[in-house]
Amino acid sequence: MNVWKIPDFLPRGLALSAAAEWPSIDWPHWHTYHDKNSRKFGTLDILRLPPACKMAFEELCKLDVDRLCGDPRAFPDALGHAAGLHWIPPGGYLGWHTDASQHPTQHWTRKLSVSIYLSENLQGGDLMLRDEDEEIRVRPKFNQLVIFEPDVQHSVDQVESTLGRKSIACFFWDSTTSNG
Repeated sequence: MNVWKIPDFLPRGLALSAAAEWPSIDWPHWHTYHDKNSRKFGTLDILRLPPACKMAFEELCKLDVDRLCGDPRAFPDALGHAAGLHWIPPGGYLGWHTDASQHPTQHWTRKLSVSIYLSENLQGGDLMLRDEDEEIRVRPKFNQLVIFEPDVQHSVDQVESTLGRKSIACFFWDSTTSNG
């Protein structure tokens, strides 16, 4: 299993601005996930992100992932389907799952999942990743980028921090099909 962690990925001022602009729980553009497998909020429209959060997402889109996934055709979904802001409130969690390998509206195959963490002094909210050979626990740190492959099962432990767990996600895809 390949998992990459890059500390201090964003310029510190941008990371601080994005965290400061983070929308409140009553922001009308949150999509709520609340079922037996999750309690979290996410965005559905990249165009509605606060300015610094949008700039941070755009920085994720610039990531050169060719050397990581070995696919020079990998590209970000700049419209951010299922990506963008992810906020897990106090008491929230995300159960074990594997990210979708196929884009729901395009003929794209997911190559990498990328997240930058914007919570300071986070309690709980660890990212757990597992495959048939190993299990890895990633303690999210402010301005740390985490990258992993889409076929890895992952979950997020219950968040204890009063401000919740803030992250911005971007997914990288390949538009070629297995038939060539």
